[in-house]
Amino acid sequence: MVKKREEQNKARAMLIKDGIVHKHDGKDVDHKRALSKGGTNDRSNLRAVPASTNRSFSRNSDGSMKRNDGASRQRKK
Repeated sequence: MVKKREEQNKARAMLIKDGIVHKHDGKDVDHKRALSKGGTNDRSNLRAVPASTNRSFSRNSDGSMKRNDGASRQRKK
């Protein structure tokens, strides 16, 4: 979990430096492709979104996003 937090902090620092987000502005740095799904901190993978939007995804117990493609559904016989 520490490594993930470090990567998130690096991403936020990058967007603060670029002037896209500011402290206490109510925005989260969102990874278009999540770190837990193999995403990176490349600038092209980052965007600033309202915190309410970024935190509304369903999460697993480890904090990673749940799959939303129906793969976890059981097959009908």
